[in-house]
Amino acid sequence: MKKISTTWVLKKIHRWLGFPLAVLFFITVVSGFLVGFDDVLEAFNHYGQSYTPVTLEEQAVALEKLTNQGVNYRQIILPSPSTPFYQIRARGERITYRIDDLHKIEHYKNNSDSFFSVMLRLHRNYLLGREGLFGIPGSEYSAWVGLLALLISIIALWLWWPLRKAFRLRDLLPNSTQRKDFYYSHMTAGIIVLIAIVLFSLTGAALTYRSVTQSLLNIDVPSTQGVRQTPLYTAANWQNWLRVAQAEIPDGHLQRIQAPRRRGGGNEEDNENLVNTRNAMEFRFVTSGDWLGMAGSKVLIDTEQSSLVGSLRFGHQSFSSQIYNMILPLHTGRNLSKNYLIVILVFMLLTAVMVFSGFISFIQKKRNYKQITQRKTQLFSTTFKKTSESRKPQNEKGRLAHYSILKNIQGFTMMQSICIVLISVSCSLIAVYLFKGEDINSSQTSQAILERERDGQNRGSFAEQSDNSQGSRGQRGMGSEMRSQGGRHQHGGGSRGGQRGSREGRGANAGHGQHSHSHGSGATSVLGFKANDLENSLIDMTEKLALNESQQNTIREVLSGYSEKSKSNRQTINNARQALSKLIPGSDDYNRNNSMLIEKAKTAFNNMLTLNSKTREDIYSILNETQQTIVTNIEAKSISRRGEH
Repeated sequence: MKKISTTWVLKKIHRWLGFPLAVLFFITVVSGFLVGFDDVLEAFNHYGQSYTPVTLEEQAVALEKLTNQGVNYRQIILPSPSTPFYQIRARGERITYRIDDLHKIEHYKNNSDSFFSVMLRLHRNYLLGREGLFGIPGSEYSAWVGLLALLISIIALWLWWPLRKAFRLRDLLPNSTQRKDFYYSHMTAGIIVLIAIVLFSLTGAALTYRSVTQSLLNIDVPSTQGVRQTPLYTAANWQNWLRVAQAEIPDGHLQRIQAPRRRGGGNEEDNENLVNTRNAMEFRFVTSGDWLGMAGSKVLIDTEQSSLVGSLRFGHQSFSSQIYNMILPLHTGRNLSKNYLIVILVFMLLTAVMVFSGFISFIQKKRNYKQITQRKTQLFSTTFKKTSESRKPQNEKGRLAHYSILKNIQGFTMMQSICIVLISVSCSLIAVYLFKGEDINSSQTSQAILERERDGQNRGSFAEQSDNSQGSRGQRGMGSEMRSQGGRHQHGGGSRGGQRGSREGRGANAGHGQHSHSHGSGATSVLGFKANDLENSLIDMTEKLALNESQQNTIREVLSGYSEKSKSNRQTINNARQALSKLIPGSDDYNRNNSMLIEKAKTAFNNMLTLNSKTREDIYSILNETQQTIVTNIEAKSISRRGEH
């Protein structure tokens, strides 16, 4: 069973959560990129105008004329080097005027069916609207897609950190259609845009859940910070309002005027001395303490009562208030510099590349895995189909013994033994081929195999000498018996007894020969067994050594235990091979994981060789005990016959 680790779990979460989420996140990113591109075009559109400084009196005259046209304006943009014109923005329309003669340059009305309007709604709520789906507003779906993308990005950072030394900027864009190029592009782009994903995901969710954001930042709405205890009244005209506002922030540059938003209607204040900020107009100034060039400092003037309500510099606000006021500009780039808008577009484009390359890499990975699985299935299917039938015993006695053995085996048949050996041959050859391809240290491996082979040969020679000595004892015993009956036979030769003793010795050596092949003997001998001779081994031992059923079962149990252990070691080799195929060349942990997996496979292969030697020793022990019993019986019969004579 595959070991479950934290890294393995995080990889599964990153892949299987990121794959379906990639489609929605890609839509969010691309639609946001298109909306931002429209904003950049608008920011660089000067309508053919050039900036000329205007005095406070000229601004007052222009504002008086523009606000008396009956337009229910929400914002007035004042001339500046980046905006060399006057511009009135209302709901769904935008009117632009020249600085010198206030001639109308453009009157733009937003069409809800236009391309960029559709893209904006797609970015905000996936075209689900406020009603949404299943009772959930569409904006919340968009917010949660961003938060899940943030979670996946954090997991990706955790997984990437051990590979951080392999980071190369040239891998940002795929160089070919191979999976590794898409993978490195996904990884590289993901690290680059990580900060942008964190920023846009959090600000997008904060805009969707404003009340939650205010609660987390401890923001009081409406805020009383910077509000005067008693209003300061002045003459009701634009020139006095501009003069009062400039006096409150003398070092600031007036950039825009924000009309009050009377959401909910508000309640009339009974106390006339109580300052009401709901109807106050905001005069927005750019100062040195503002962030990213945003007009964050403001002066509040109630134009209906012509009174100064209060003023507040951005740098004098609490840190949580500064963060809250920057949420919308940071997410949309609104009222920020053109450079920030360009940076947003670049990050969105890289994010789209990251999502696309990750999506393609995942599809290619699954397709390659499917192809490899099909090839493995075909390989093993072909191996089983080409399995040759074992040779049948030629005589009737051998066939009866063969069928008796097959009938009495419980849970282990000769065909299963042959299949296990053939699978061992295939797995061993494949493992050696793959390990060779993975740059295994061939000198160390060859040295280990030679040592194992010498060890197996030494053990085989020792057992062969033991078997020969046992057979010689039988021959000498029969020779002595023949001499006592008249000397008709020579020592070690002759007649039935000598032939039988010689046959016993040769039978033992033959039984030993069937099982004493070392792992280096040839292609047809693997793990100490020959595929074509395995079935006849027990038959030969049964015929020549007179093995009883108990002894046969003992040998089968040894073979069964060996097959189970070999199966476990083969599975370890296969797992190591699969893990090797999944390693990514060039990564920091590639060499470490590669060496670890190869050592694991070599250990399992050596364990199989050790099991082979142990199995031979167990079978030798059984054969030696059988031979000893036969020799003891022969000697006992010889003594009894001499006693009778």
